[in-house]
Amino acid sequence: MKLIALDRSAYEPRDETGELPASAPAETVLYSGGMLSIHHVSLSVASLAASLRFYIALGFSEVLRWEAEDGTLVIVHLKLGAFVLELFNYSAPAPGAERSLDDDLRVIGVRHFALRTASIERTREVLVRDGFSIYRDITEGRTGIKYLFLRDPDGIFVEVVEDNRAFMPLMDRED
Repeated sequence: MKLIALDRSAYEPRDETGELPASAPAETVLYSGGMLSIHHVSLSVASLAASLRFYIALGFSEVLRWEAEDGTLVIVHLKLGAFVLELFNYSAPAPGAERSLDDDLRVIGVRHFALRTASIERTREVLVRDGFSIYRDITEGRTGIKYLFLRDPDGIFVEVVEDNRAFMPLMDRED
């Protein structure tokens, strides 16, 4: 397996000409040091009830609900640890295209989101025991992680990963 080292300079903010701002030394990554962190991922769902059953069964809990006065939209925030999953449920949703995991990554845009576990094998056992259908079974990824995929009620891919690479913080194991 060949892993390529990350060139952090590729992620430094540039001006419209592609140059670093004059105020920033070339070796500075302006947004490191905890200024930014992941906050939420937003999904549009066809059935709020089905999606809530699915994500609550994965361990999320509902922390906020907003409903439009005219009934055209419900927004629900679900929380798992420090991660927020935002569900949008429109009364008249636009249809989505059928998605296949094998060719979906070629399409530009957000393809899936991942939940991390300390033990992929133990998590798979619990998911199957609890009635989840495994879309793609445990696989060793090209980037050095083990993963499996589920699909939510709307066909959105949810990846479950065991990631013990050196740059990831340790997780407590429950098995």
